[in-house]
Amino acid sequence: MNVKLNYNSWQLPEIFHKIMFAGEIPEEEMINVYNLGIGYCIVTSPNNESNIHNIIEDVGFRSWTIGEVVL
Repeated sequence: MNVKLNYNSWQLPEIFHKIMFAGEIPEEEMINVYNLGIGYCIVTSPNNESNIHNIIEDVGFRSWTIGEVVL
C-alpha cells in the first residue's frame, strides 16, 4: 500500500511561503521537512468521507481530502 497526496488540495499557510523563500528551500525539501499546514490526517473509506468532513466542520474546523491510499 502507498499513499498518494495532492499537495494542491489545501491552501498553503503564508508562513511556509516565507520559510521557503527566506531560506531558498526547494518545494520538494519543504514537503519532506514540514507538514505544510496539515495538522492531523484521518484515513477513512470513501463512503465516510462526506460525513467526516461534516463532523469536522460542525465543530468549527476546516478539512480537505488530500489524497488516497492506493494498492
